[in-house]
Amino acid sequence: MARACSEGAKLWAFEPNPENYRCATITILINNLKNVELINAGLGSENGLFPLRVLDEKGRALGGAGHFVDAESENNSQFIKVKTVGQATLSPQIGTYQFSTWMLKGLKKTALIGAMATIEKNRPILIIENLPMQSGYLINIFRLGYKIVGNVWKNTILSVR
Repeated sequence: MARACSEGAKLWAFEPNPENYRCATITILINNLKNVELINAGLGSENGLFPLRVLDEKGRALGGAGHFVDAESENNSQFIKVKTVGQATLSPQIGTYQFSTWMLKGLKKTALIGAMATIEKNRPILIIENLPMQSGYLINIFRLGYKIVGNVWKNTILSVR
């Protein structure tokens, strides 16, 4: 995906799971991807710490199946950083990047709420995992002129272009 970005564009990726973050960092280095900004945090409507389940009942890593939970489970979850898009990026050049919201899982709704000012101002490309079409919170995204332009695996790509 990073190589598919237009010249000068930056791909912002948010990965809350510490193990997945380490793997993604290695992948970025191996592939010499200079236009990827990987942030070890989830996205939400406010900054804070939230429990992310990272292990199954047998203690095996969940990898991409990790998900946010309501309360910390015994030895199966850990508190991870959650930031708003504005707090996570802190970039005056934010209008020139392609914005990825992969791995939002349980906080998808709050991530979009927390990102609305940035989305409205900059109209970045959105990539949302497991987009729930029936959810009312997507109405604001579509009102901004976003349309579904494609799918990659379980991810939906939305763009105003």
